[in-house]
Amino acid sequence: MSEINYNANSHSYVNEYKGNLLEFMFARTLAQNYGLEVDFLKRIDPYLLKTLTKYEKELRTKSPELLRKLPLISEQIFNKIRKEVPEGINMIEVVGKKAQYSKYNEADVILKGPETLTPISLKLCKDNSYVNTKSGGVKSFFTKYFSKFNAIAKHQKDLNLQISLAFEKMAFELHDYYDLPYSGGFSKEFLQKSGSELPGQINHDLKKIVHKYYYQCIEQFYHLFVILSEQNDSLFSNSLYPLLGLGNVEIWQVAVLYKKDYLISNIHLRKHRADVSVPIKIGPLKPEKSYFSLQIGPDILQIRMKPMNKYTVEGLKVNCSVKFGC
Repeated sequence: MSEINYNANSHSYVNEYKGNLLEFMFARTLAQNYGLEVDFLKRIDPYLLKTLTKYEKELRTKSPELLRKLPLISEQIFNKIRKEVPEGINMIEVVGKKAQYSKYNEADVILKGPETLTPISLKLCKDNSYVNTKSGGVKSFFTKYFSKFNAIAKHQKDLNLQISLAFEKMAFELHDYYDLPYSGGFSKEFLQKSGSELPGQINHDLKKIVHKYYYQCIEQFYHLFVILSEQNDSLFSNSLYPLLGLGNVEIWQVAVLYKKDYLISNIHLRKHRADVSVPIKIGPLKPEKSYFSLQIGPDILQIRMKPMNKYTVEGLKVNCSVKFGC
């Protein structure tokens, strides 16, 4: 494994560790302050606890300073939201993989009272960076997230056809580069000559052809975004909530922004979807870029199209991420 790939993987693991550990520490901080710690610890899934113990051990090796700061960050989050927490909280749970909370979509922590249930989504992200909020396949993206639009099934079908045609064109051009006959799909001869099915491991000329395919797809995708926004701006705005990490109407979104050395610069608390119902502006699609952005108040929603690991597979995935403003 190259040093670059190793560093990228290591960074990814640290992000996973810190995210899961912060959810647990934040929930425990809440439990401690409401006299519910004993009950909270009893409710922790044994498998989740085992996983968290492993993460703590790994983080102690990879980033001990971060591990020391996570409890402090948990306290800061609690101090930010304590005045907003409903009265009478009598149960706190970390969601983990508990099926009964699946309807709350992005929820990480659940607060329960006699007559209330508050799902909280927790995001820890570097200041001025994008945090992933949603990911899905391009061929079902609009029927899933924009399902209330008239004729959306037809729009999705037309988009899928354009993507399939662009894929076939790419495959033809890649074969033609080696003067190979093309009869659909990718031949053994091509795979032998190209050396890899991974887009990052092919030569510059082949990459240009593959990237042109991505650009053609995002162009069609972007065009449909514009059409829907012009068709019904209110319905379009409502359809964006899941892409912003607000898939459930009751969810609280807590975004913790930090600077160097994990010093907290800001903590955003969004309690209601209405907090984002402001004018939405779709930015331009820049030439040869596989993403575009929407300005939503102080926040930016970025829509990026990425390959499914191998460029020889037609499917593409759509990654949605948010950069939280002030």
